[in-house]
Amino acid sequence: MKDFLFPKFLIISVSLYSLMGVTYAQETNLFCGVTNVGPLIQVVTNMGHMGSSALTNCTGVIHSEYPPGSRNTYGPFSVWIGGIRDGKTLVSTGGPWPNHFNNRHELFPTAAPWDIVWVVNNRDEIADIPYWPNYKGVSDQDLVTRYNDYTIRTDVVGDHVPLYIDIIQVTYAWTSLEFLVHQYWVIPTREDLADVYFGYMGNMSIGRRDASTFGRNDEYGSYDEDRHMGIIEDLPEGDDSTLGPMGFRIFPDVPEDSLTWSWVDGSLGSGGTALDFNIQDPPNNDVDRYEMMKSGVFHDPIQDRKYGHFLYSVGPFNIALGDTLHLTVGQIVGVGFEGMYQNLDRLISLRDKDYHTPAPPPPPPLRTEPANHQVTLRWDVQAGDVDPESYVDQYREDNEPEPFEGYRVYKSTVSANGPWVLLAEYDRDDDDIGENIGLQRHYTDVGLLNNLEYYYAVTAFSKPDEVLGVASLESSLAANSVLVVPGTASPETVGQVAVVPNPYRSDLKYYDFNPPWERSSFGGIWVEQDRRIQFINLPSPSKITIYTISGKFVNTLSHDPPGGREAKLGFKNWNLTSDVGQTIASGIYLFTVEDLKNGRIQVGKFVIIK
Repeated sequence: MKDFLFPKFLIISVSLYSLMGVTYAQETNLFCGVTNVGPLIQVVTNMGHMGSSALTNCTGVIHSEYPPGSRNTYGPFSVWIGGIRDGKTLVSTGGPWPNHFNNRHELFPTAAPWDIVWVVNNRDEIADIPYWPNYKGVSDQDLVTRYNDYTIRTDVVGDHVPLYIDIIQVTYAWTSLEFLVHQYWVIPTREDLADVYFGYMGNMSIGRRDASTFGRNDEYGSYDEDRHMGIIEDLPEGDDSTLGPMGFRIFPDVPEDSLTWSWVDGSLGSGGTALDFNIQDPPNNDVDRYEMMKSGVFHDPIQDRKYGHFLYSVGPFNIALGDTLHLTVGQIVGVGFEGMYQNLDRLISLRDKDYHTPAPPPPPPLRTEPANHQVTLRWDVQAGDVDPESYVDQYREDNEPEPFEGYRVYKSTVSANGPWVLLAEYDRDDDDIGENIGLQRHYTDVGLLNNLEYYYAVTAFSKPDEVLGVASLESSLAANSVLVVPGTASPETVGQVAVVPNPYRSDLKYYDFNPPWERSSFGGIWVEQDRRIQFINLPSPSKITIYTISGKFVNTLSHDPPGGREAKLGFKNWNLTSDVGQTIASGIYLFTVEDLKNGRIQVGKFVIIK
């Protein structure tokens, strides 16, 4: 695997900002985010705590959920970092002790507006994060955050001595992979750090939130020394025993046999170790916490308290000022132990490829042909177009030479961002995937309302990669979504011009129509200027002049847009405002339409009821 190097300029910018920070500041900017694109849902905070916390006011998923919607909940876990600074043995923790009485939240963000949880929703999205400019997504959903151990909330913990470290954390989630990847960059900001250990403290209660035995405390921890993986499972003592195990695997960037791996589980307070510590009630000083982090593997086969508590850590590392310690942690689930271990192997394979996963086909080229009450979509490949049917993907594990499988056609009456309705799906008829309908490269949507906005998108999708365990992937709907307005062609001259709706009634919520007759132009808030009537059957070019019933001039509208859809389809929208921007009152109004090609004029009237 290639070394995962943190950009040097980021180390410098983060460290300089940290030196300007105020230790023991009360102000923090607490946020949480949720991985919600794949099979494993996880709450991520910007305080080193993975799971809901009263401090962040997270709602929805309690901590972790697998699979989505099952209400199968896995308890929280938090970052622990211990080391030696200037001869002092120190430990900084990202969450409360398992017993909840001796809370030790010691990792917090600053109050800066960018120290939140950034969500990057696909591998092509660019996020302008101040401490990571032009961050580009790696997975199907990245969560990026930053915190430190010196911006302390003294109302939470008042006796903390910091290592003075910044931590940047990035969580990767994929739509079809049953694991998450958590990347950590640990950056000293004041002094060199020696003999650093990194790990997780877990309070992994497991259960279904709607089960009578939720919180029954029937969890069990174990450690696989050959794979360096810690595991928490649910024992068959309640009605939630079908829940699968969850594994944690730390991947350092140095040879693993040069490090000390530690795992502590169960209740070891009665002489279980030389330290005589209890994972249920850990030490209350940094020296003993640090000793716990470097103590090696202590597995209690009885675990009579069964709270799913564990400490999993690895070290030592030395970090000079100006350098960065990088580690990766896999959080792995699956159907039973067999499924979890299969997913561990998939994670290792993906890590060896620098997290390059199979990609969907490129979006097909989309062209539209509006007509009377219908729209025809075409996506046949022409000169200069990229052909999704011939794409190749070097990151597939199955080495499929023709991964393209088919097309999907979508429509929305709301916006280019959806919500979308699937109109049709076409797939190859020469394999055993899908319905084998056969490929089409055109679609006609009929029964539409003329002169109203419809949105369409056509996507391409791939065959699943069964070797890697990746489901079929689909190109983005946003990549080729288009706005189309069906209608009749512009007439040769005046004579059939009309106004719709006529009368216009302000008591009707035109914005609630489907598709909406009126759309907000001010960020989702409807205002008076969003009212609309429409002059239809207009020749082009033409001029519309509007008067009150008494003949007072109101406004003039020009219908001569160069190549616009209104010119092609012969209509013009008006927002019921005068030439000076005032909204018009109820009443009967007159209009004239002049055909600018031949001077012919048509006169008509319409009614506004407010």
